[in-house]
Amino acid sequence: MISVVIPSHNRMQKLKELLESLEKQTYRRFEIIVVSDSKDGTEEMVKEFVKKSKIPTRFFRKVSDGPSQKRNVGIKHAKGKFVAFIDDDCVADLQWLKNIVKTFSKGCGGVEGRTFTDNTRGPFSHYILNEKGGQYMTCNMAYRRDILVKIGGFDENFTSSVTIGREDSDLAFSVLEKGYEIAFAKNAVVKHPVIRTSFTNRLKKKKDFFLDPLLFKKHPNLYKNKIKFPFELFTPIYILFFILSFIQVYFSLGLLITSLAEIKYRSWSVNFLEFVKFVCLQTVGSFVIVIYYFYGCLKFRVNPIRQIILI
Repeated sequence: MISVVIPSHNRMQKLKELLESLEKQTYRRFEIIVVSDSKDGTEEMVKEFVKKSKIPTRFFRKVSDGPSQKRNVGIKHAKGKFVAFIDDDCVADLQWLKNIVKTFSKGCGGVEGRTFTDNTRGPFSHYILNEKGGQYMTCNMAYRRDILVKIGGFDENFTSSVTIGREDSDLAFSVLEKGYEIAFAKNAVVKHPVIRTSFTNRLKKKKDFFLDPLLFKKHPNLYKNKIKFPFELFTPIYILFFILSFIQVYFSLGLLITSLAEIKYRSWSVNFLEFVKFVCLQTVGSFVIVIYYFYGCLKFRVNPIRQIILI
């Protein structure tokens, strides 16, 4: 049996679409656990789903600052041998659970599924794309429950007063360090649709690098091997050209060229206005990333030179 844990926050319609996709699963030996602090009618919608569905479904209310706390509630109440995690804005393929269980039969401790998204993604959209594995995103991950219990579930220190993040990588690294394999199942498919977001929200997300020093402190070797770089890929280049533009103004063209290169690298499509906003976002955001990264180093007592130089 497998327990599907869904943390949810004010996404009733999206959650309903997810539940409908789970109800159509070809693998039938599973239960659904929804953990939510929503105020948009989610609880009532889940209760109606329970009345109509043949899939055992339970709802737990948990007021929390992040999804990891809700997922820990799900782990606590799970009855399955395996626990699968999926986000409330995703849709599962019909054979998602079947292929997860099939992969577990090979003796691994965790299974990472393939996550795809729409082709309309851009710099001001929220989406998750995981085509090759190694990202351990909990919108499409599953673990043996006994391993989760042994580890203690998600480390809620990654839900901070500053930001939320890296808890999925921390959990996966903890599993790997216990000697268990995490397999990538490309046929365990979940769709994460593109959701439009604002300039402000994208800028706030830059604060996530506050938690990289904590992840490095707990798992230095795996951090070096799998993450390698405590900033976004183009962050140092934006900062360099911004500083150089004070020496010679033509260096500011480097910001435009860097933005074009990043857009091409990430396969985004943008219009002119979005491009201008993106240049501003990445220029300002690069400094936000560095500031919060060093703040994290101070907070968690991590030597930034050791983290950066020894990568």
